[in-house]
Amino acid sequence: MDRSTGKSGAAFIVMSTLQEAWGVVDSLQRRAATKGLKLGVRDISAQVSTMEQLMTALFPYAVGVEWAGSTPRVVDSDDEAPGTKFRGFCGSEELAMMAKNAEIPSRVGYPTRLPHCTGYC
Repeated sequence: MDRSTGKSGAAFIVMSTLQEAWGVVDSLQRRAATKGLKLGVRDISAQVSTMEQLMTALFPYAVGVEWAGSTPRVVDSDDEAPGTKFRGFCGSEELAMMAKNAEIPSRVGYPTRLPHCTGYC
């Protein structure tokens, strides 16, 4: 995902159980065999991934982190090369955008389109 624009090449859906996830993927793959899978006008594919893969995709700037489910563990590296030490979960651009969205929630339109929201959620 491009963190500054919010555009993504992937979407994750968290399911309660692994069996439920496999059921959804199997259903989508059966549908793809006859109709193809599309989200809007984009062709998509479905696959089961782990929580570690989700967290790695959500926090691409978190260098030097190993994920155990959704729990991060910072791994100290003896390597002095740039880009190998943990410096945080977000970049400075991302923090600036989060601050702007927190100060002016109306900048983010999707919560108002959710059926259970009446204003700010």
